Amino acid sequence: MAGNPLTASRRDPQNGNERKGMNRLKRISAFCIGVLTFLLLSAGVFAAGLGGYRVQLNELEQQVYDNLVENLANRTASFRCAFDPPLNFGSEQSAQSALQSATFRAYEAVYRDHPEFFWVDKDGGISVRPEISAGGGSYQIASITMTTKFHEEASIPQKQKELEARVSAILEKATGSDYEKLKTIHDAIVNGCAYSLEAKASPARYPDAYEAYGALVDGSAVCEGYAKAFKLLCDRLDIPCVLVGGNAGGENHMWNYVRLDGAYYLVDATFDDPVGGSPTSDYFLKGSDSTSSHRPGGGFLQGFDAQFIDPSLSQKDYASGTAGNASRSSESAQAAKKSCEVRYSASGGGSYEVAFGSSVGPIDNGQILEGGTVISVWALPQDGFELEEIRVEMGDTVISESARSEIYFKLTDDCRIRVSFRRV
Repeated sequence: MAGNPLTASRRDPQNGNERKGMNRLKRISAFCIGVLTFLLLSAGVFAAGLGGYRVQLNELEQQVYDNLVENLANRTASFRCAFDPPLNFGSEQSAQSALQSATFRAYEAVYRDHPEFFWVDKDGGISVRPEISAGGGSYQIASITMTTKFHEEASIPQKQKELEARVSAILEKATGSDYEKLKTIHDAIVNGCAYSLEAKASPARYPDAYEAYGALVDGSAVCEGYAKAFKLLCDRLDIPCVLVGGNAGGENHMWNYVRLDGAYYLVDATFDDPVGGSPTSDYFLKGSDSTSSHRPGGGFLQGFDAQFIDPSLSQKDYASGTAGNASRSSESAQAAKKSCEVRYSASGGGSYEVAFGSSVGPIDNGQILEGGTVISVWALPQDGFELEEIRVEMGDTVISESARSEIYFKLTDDCRIRVSFRRV
C-alpha cells in the first residue's frame, strides 16, 4: 500500500554579493518516501555534549538514527529497520505526518552528529519504504527499508586512511589545556586549508569540499567542510562541539559552537581564513555580544524544520585568564539556581504530553525545575479534531504553535502551557 511521495529538497543559496570566507549552507537533498508511516512522537531532550543531537530524538527516532549510523559506518547503502512490536496507527494522514517528522529528524541528527561520514551522497537523497498492512481502519508497520547513495565507493577505504592519518597528525600536537587543544586544531584548519570558490560555484563537481576530508586532506573546502573538520577533531578530543547552520552576512553559512569551561562559544574557521587574506583568530571562541553577524536558524532540510535546539552561547568572548573563567562559572551557577514552576492544561479532543524526553519521562503538573531545562510539548488530536494551538507563557515570552504537533523550548521562568484542540 503506497501513499504520495514526500520530498525534502536541498536549500537554495541566497542571492547576493559574495563575501570573502563565506559560503552558503550545503543543501541536503530529497528523501523519496514511497509509503508513509506513523511513528509515535514523544518529547526529546537537549544535551549539549558528546551525546549530540541524538538525545533530542524520541525512542523510535533514535532507533532509526542508530540504524543509520550502524549501516553508514559499515558503508551499507540499503538496509532494513524493523519495529518490534509493529507500529499501529489509525489514519493515513497521521502516518504521513509522523513518518516525515521521524525520518527527517533522525537523518538530520545523523548529519549533524557524524562528520566522519564523508562518503554519503546527500545530493542522491535517501529513500524510505515501509512494510505496511492495513485493515479494519488501522495501519500496521513492521519495518522500513532505507536506501542511500555513496560517493565513489571504491575510493572510500583509501580516503578513510588518508583522513585518519591527517587527524592523527593534528591531534598529536593538540596537547595541554582544552583551550590550547582547541587553538591547535583551529590553527591547523585555517593554516592548512584554502577556501574553494570553485566548489562554492559548482557543488556537484567538488563534493569533498563540503566534508571534513576536503578541509583536512585536500586542503580545499567551503564553510561546511571547515565546520565539519573542526567538529570531527573536537569529537576525537572529547570536547563537546556542534554544527550550526544559519545566516551570516546575508548568506547561508555553517560554523561551530564548542563548550569550554562550562560555557559555549562560537568558532568560525571559515571566517578566520578569508579569501585573499591571512588566517586570523577573529572568530575563535566568541560570545553572543560579538557575533551579531551570525544568526542561527531553521533546519538543514528544505521545507522541514527539525526544531533541534542549539546550545546557548556565552554572552562574552572566552577569556583565557583564570579570573575571567571564574566570573563566567559564577554567572552560570547563579543561572542554574533559578527554580521554575511548570503547569499545564488542555481542552478536550486529543492527547498530549509535557516531558523531558523518552529517556527521562514526563513532567508532573506543578513540578519545580531548574532554569535552562529543555521541555517538549507533544499533542495528538483524536479523530474529528485538529490541533488549534500549543501555547507557552513564560515571563515576558509567549510561544504559540499551531502548525506542528511538537515543540521544544528552554525553561527560563515559571511557565504555563495550554494545549487546545478544535473540531473539524
